[in-house]
Amino acid sequence: REVMKTELKLEIEEMKMEIKNLDEKIDSIQKATKKNEEKMKIIEQQLEKNEKKLELIEYKIKTDNKETEEALIHLEMDRASYYLRFQNVEESREEDLTSMMAEILADFLQRDKEEIIREIDDIYRVHTSYARRH
Repeated sequence: REVMKTELKLEIEEMKMEIKNLDEKIDSIQKATKKNEEKMKIIEQQLEKNEKKLELIEYKIKTDNKETEEALIHLEMDRASYYLRFQNVEESREEDLTSMMAEILADFLQRDKEEIIREIDDIYRVHTSYARRH
């Protein structure tokens, strides 16, 4: 009987030690879980910041593209309005006015088409530079 009591006490002590070890393990797991949750919150906050930055960059790119497109359209319109209008020459949206005018002028002036194109470009540059200054 005495031996049984001693064995029972020993087993109870062993169980207490095992329970204590399990409690420590559970505690360390809970601490690790809490640390991971905090890290995830930080990562989520950084992700939100990055998404906002990305949205802002996308918006800026879109507005810059629109502005560039509008500026290009205005430049094309300015260039097209600069050219002389020839009678009986049909205009189309994608026409190459420089080439068309150079061809007509080259025939009329009996000069080389490339030379006429260079002169048209020179006149255009001089005119636009003068217009910018005044």
